[in-house]
Amino acid sequence: MAIRLSVAAGCFLCLALTACVGSRVWLLRQAHGLIYKNVQAVPSAPVAIVFGARVHENGVISITLRNRIDTGVKLYKTGKVRTLILTGDDGSRHTDEVGAMAKRCISEGIPTSAIVRDEAGFRTYDSCYRAHRVFGVDRAILVTQATHLPRALYLSQSAGLHAVGCAAPDCPSVGYMLLFNMREVPASGLAIVDTHSPWHRAVDLHTGAFISKATRG
Repeated sequence: MAIRLSVAAGCFLCLALTACVGSRVWLLRQAHGLIYKNVQAVPSAPVAIVFGARVHENGVISITLRNRIDTGVKLYKTGKVRTLILTGDDGSRHTDEVGAMAKRCISEGIPTSAIVRDEAGFRTYDSCYRAHRVFGVDRAILVTQATHLPRALYLSQSAGLHAVGCAAPDCPSVGYMLLFNMREVPASGLAIVDTHSPWHRAVDLHTGAFISKATRG
């Protein structure tokens, strides 16, 4: 009996891994032609959605997050976007990503009127879904690392957003980027589940409000 259970569990894990790898490959293909590595090359849009990442317990932002924020700042300063949506944890679950992101944006000269805080973007799925449903965004530039962009683009499109991606520089740590790439395999499978299954976690549609038409396009 124990052997049968072990074999069944092994088969299930193999199938799950195959499904996740297949999902990752499919998302990469779907994102072809939608990811830009140069701020100057990316098409203009009313809004840039800057995804949160780790903020250390002492309030210092990670290199990954700093690169995302700085890319968003460049998009604003070059006139590619009029508004930055900073999406992530508000500190209710981990550290205050959105507060740290806003602080850096302001220190880089972004006016507070151009910053929108999405304080319930706990997952990429939440951030994309809320951008359209809560903040009323129809077109946007997604700002995160290239590894993360295929999944973010897929989730945005599934939520009703017309989006392209602007890749922020990677973290210089090879080990970290390897883990980041490995993480995207199961996360890609979860993204498919989120968009096609009735069992995904409900998204907060109450925190936040529509951005003005002039701002969001």
